[in-house]
Amino acid sequence: MFEDKQMTDSRFIAEGAILSCMAAILGIIGIYFPPLSLISNLVWLIPLIVVTMRWGFGRGMIALLVAGSLMAMLSSPVDALLLLVQYGGLALVYGYSFRKGDRLQKTLLRGILAAALGSILMIVVSMGVLGFEPAAFVEEMQQASQMTLSLYEETGLLAQFEEQGVSREQIEALVDSVSKLMISIIPSIMVVLAMLTAIFSLILTRSVLKRLKLNVPAKLPPFREWRIDFRYIYGFIAGLAAYLLADIMSIPVLSTVGMNLLVAFGFVFALQGMAVLASLFHLLKGRPLGRVMLILFVLLFMQTAVYLLVFIGLFDLFFDYRKRFDRKGDNHESNTQ
Repeated sequence: MFEDKQMTDSRFIAEGAILSCMAAILGIIGIYFPPLSLISNLVWLIPLIVVTMRWGFGRGMIALLVAGSLMAMLSSPVDALLLLVQYGGLALVYGYSFRKGDRLQKTLLRGILAAALGSILMIVVSMGVLGFEPAAFVEEMQQASQMTLSLYEETGLLAQFEEQGVSREQIEALVDSVSKLMISIIPSIMVVLAMLTAIFSLILTRSVLKRLKLNVPAKLPPFREWRIDFRYIYGFIAGLAAYLLADIMSIPVLSTVGMNLLVAFGFVFALQGMAVLASLFHLLKGRPLGRVMLILFVLLFMQTAVYLLVFIGLFDLFFDYRKRFDRKGDNHESNTQ
């Protein structure tokens, strides 16, 4: 029995070392070549997911720390720490869920939560441990706004705006308000990017595990059948309430919190709205004119379509549009027969 345990430990050390090195190399690629980080952020997690799936949560944590230490020694310790904090939890959660044999929908929900929490934790670490100062970042953004105005002036765009009745002060106020808005919603943008990473990472990881002949859960349902939990609406309501109360109570921070909640949960409901739209697109199978009109509407009225998707996703919780689509599709098929 002791020999079996010793052999098992030896196998874990060998396999864990190889996979930790693979994870570290893939992570370092994203650190040294930032344009490739969009891909490396998805790929470097897979070896760690495999370790956690095969050997358990505790040993997966050891592999994660080894990979982080290697990245810190071979690249920037700061970048390695931020990468570990932001996405390390996602690898452990996916590996643990695969090991337990959880349904893919449940695994995805856990992964999205882990990725969102990882992004928030990364912001906290950047501010508290690494000395990141939001005020300095705001100042840099304001300088960028001034550079934008100078570019408008040099290219003659500012003069054209003034000829159309738009003063320099109005343009400055617009650029300043847009830069302030972008600064205030940076946390929610990072959370949204983390959610997308969680979704694509799960799809890619499942494909790799299948090729490695490892046990993988069933496929996710088609995108048109994706449904979110009703409780997500509470987060959206909390964001709306915080945003509205900020003006009444004169608390600017409350407005920032509200906007970030609205952006993060608005993205979730926009995904739900896209799923409804995909269901409608599927229903229009065999009706090319209807599909073309739907695509043209989205392309021509992009900004309106984004807001519309959020509201469709919200109201789908109450009216279940796809069930209505299915009924109409069944009635159409019975009539044609």
